[in-house]
Amino acid sequence: MERAFDGLEPSFAMVRGVAVAWAETSRGLQLETSCEDPLTQLSTVAHLRHSLDALYRGAIRDGTTVSDRHGLLVVELHRQSGHALESTLHAVDVSVALRTVFPGDEVIAHLTPRRFCVVADRDRLDQPTMNLVTILLRRTFESPPPRVWLEMLPADAQDVTWVVDALTG
Repeated sequence: MERAFDGLEPSFAMVRGVAVAWAETSRGLQLETSCEDPLTQLSTVAHLRHSLDALYRGAIRDGTTVSDRHGLLVVELHRQSGHALESTLHAVDVSVALRTVFPGDEVIAHLTPRRFCVVADRDRLDQPTMNLVTILLRRTFESPPPRVWLEMLPADAQDVTWVVDALTG
């Protein structure tokens, strides 16, 4: 607004109009904000953090340990040069593969342009499940194949921040 008036004082009505428009626009953006990408159906990192916090709060309430009951399956695509659209299409492919293997209430998140994770029960994070994820991903990403590994969750809720930070860094 300052540039539009080039050093002149704008009228009260003009400032009020800009403020109202800004407030309405930012409110609309907040209402449209989702915990999930509508194209890929993958959760945001913020939603992942919230879900992990809920698991730790529930474990405290139940007298259990999150690390005994849950873990993370992580998928990392190899570096690929390409356009943002290509990266989004790869995310869709990963989402389809992970939702095929984990069709339940597991949180599947998009951590970085190349990294994804699934928060799942430890009994679902076995070798046959990892093999199935790997097979499905290799059908789309032939060479080099994506890296798939298990990440254990820490016993302490404060330490899970370090795990998520390491995965998103």
